[in-house]
Amino acid sequence: MEDPVIRRLVFVLRALCISAVLILIVQNVEIYSSSLKLNLTIQGTEWNALLSDFNKMERFAIVLILNFSNLIWMYVIYQFWALCSLYAKRNIFSADNVKKFQNMSYGLIGMSVAQNLALPFLGLFLMHGGYIQNYPDMDLTAIDLNFMTAGVLFLLIAKIMQRAIQLQDEADLTI
Repeated sequence: MEDPVIRRLVFVLRALCISAVLILIVQNVEIYSSSLKLNLTIQGTEWNALLSDFNKMERFAIVLILNFSNLIWMYVIYQFWALCSLYAKRNIFSADNVKKFQNMSYGLIGMSVAQNLALPFLGLFLMHGGYIQNYPDMDLTAIDLNFMTAGVLFLLIAKIMQRAIQLQDEADLTI
């Protein structure tokens, strides 16, 4: 028997996935073509430049560094979409389902790492290009662990689901 609540939630999640990808694409194109102001603090002194001051390849590299986590988010969204496909087929507790949750968790953890390393990589890129002479100041309060936390939670859910499948298989064998 099909659950109408699951069917509606799958529809909503798919609509959100499509919307999120489209918005990410538009945002990144807009950022690339904008005059976004880059602000860094280097040895206590403010440094800034407009994104439009860089050549096309440098601008692309800067946008990629600053938004690399968005590419990983698209991977996570793909996993959501694949999970919806499983649920639409009423494939709720399966090894495929566990794998999707594991993939989402790795993606979310990767997003956290990418976001927290964006400034150091931007600093290396600007130093290598000769735009700045010293490494940008790092602010430890800027470290964000929200996606890391969500990723570990999704990994825990995957492990719980995996264990539930094992227990169900054992129970099926006992009968």
